[in-house]
Amino acid sequence: MITIFGSTNLDQIGTAGRARAGGTFSMASGGKGANQALAARRAGAKVLHVSTVGDDVFADPATELLRDNGVGLHGSSAF
Repeated sequence: MITIFGSTNLDQIGTAGRARAGGTFSMASGGKGANQALAARRAGAKVLHVSTVGDDVFADPATELLRDNGVGLHGSSAF
């Protein structure tokens, strides 16, 4: 098993048109630790990712991709 201690984020990505009207907004899971954990899991390793995430509306979406791909999150905590 690989254990990774690192950050877990929810990236918020916004783009603006040339005249700053319109544009798009999206969110994506991120963080160096989370990205490493996901890559190791996709390569076939059994992975535990230890991180602290906030206790807000972004916490579940930030960890959802990890859970959905089989990355263990036991020991992670919200503050």
